[in-house]
Amino acid sequence: MTAIDVDGPVATAEGRWDFRLLGVTTAGGDALDSVQYRLVGVGVDPAESVPGPLPTALTAGTSHYGTALEVEVRGCRQYEQLLCGAWSAPFALGVAVLIDVQPTIVATGEAPNDRSVSISWTPVALGDYDAVDHVCAGGDPIEYPTASSCLITAAPPDDPRLIVTVTENAITYTREYRP
Repeated sequence: MTAIDVDGPVATAEGRWDFRLLGVTTAGGDALDSVQYRLVGVGVDPAESVPGPLPTALTAGTSHYGTALEVEVRGCRQYEQLLCGAWSAPFALGVAVLIDVQPTIVATGEAPNDRSVSISWTPVALGDYDAVDHVCAGGDPIEYPTASSCLITAAPPDDPRLIVTVTENAITYTREYRP
């Protein structure tokens, strides 16, 4: 492989933004039946993908999120058996984004000014992201947020929620959680 065409990160599932391999260029311009890849980065699962067609989302379970990534690619052709070429040199990608804080949201009280909403979550680690922010919104804070919880008084028109944003390469990715 002498070059790759990649876009992203693009949304691939709720709270997940991955890079997508769109095309490859070979030294001889050969047509390929499939490609195989492996992601490279600190703590990233080094497993090779199954050979498959393009385009394809570049993933490695969840180990690749929040860390600077590179990808190595090789082309495959189907003859009597599948034959794959040598691995390419690594191509730089950037940082894939995962926002999955698995919040616990508990609303108590019935009276309009008596309703409180408790939200606790597992924070998104900063890793190689530029910034991570967790904000409780939609009411009056009773207890100001800690790194992983908050308590809000919420009247009926309020919309209590947890807003998690990750900023990477000047792009903001957001996920909201509501009761």
